[in-house]
Amino acid sequence: MTLYSKNGSIPKDHTDGTEGWVEVPEPPLPGPGEETIWWDPPGWVVRPVEPAPVDGYVWKWSQSEEMWVDYPIPTDPPSPSPPPPPPSPNGTITTDQIISGNVTI
Repeated sequence: MTLYSKNGSIPKDHTDGTEGWVEVPEPPLPGPGEETIWWDPPGWVVRPVEPAPVDGYVWKWSQSEEMWVDYPIPTDPPSPSPPPPPPSPNGTITTDQIISGNVTI
C-alpha cells in the first residue's frame, strides 16, 4: 500500500489533491512489547509500549533519549483563586439600560 504525508502529517493512503504530498514507506511491524508511531522527523519509529502506571508519576516519551521517562506529578495544592473585585460604587448597569439610555451615574 502506498502512503502519503504532507508537512509531516500522519501518513494516509490518499491525498486531498493539493501539492506538497510525499510518498512515505509503509510502517515497520513492531515486535512483542513494541508499538509503531509516526514522528516527524524521523518518520516511523518502533518503540517500547508505555510502561504501566506508577503512583505519583506520569510517563512521557523522550525522543532525544529514545526512552520513556517518568515525571513526578506535582503534589502542591492549587493556589487559591483571587477574590472577586469589589462591587461598583454606582451599582450594576444592564445592557437594557445602556440601550434605552436610562442610565444615571
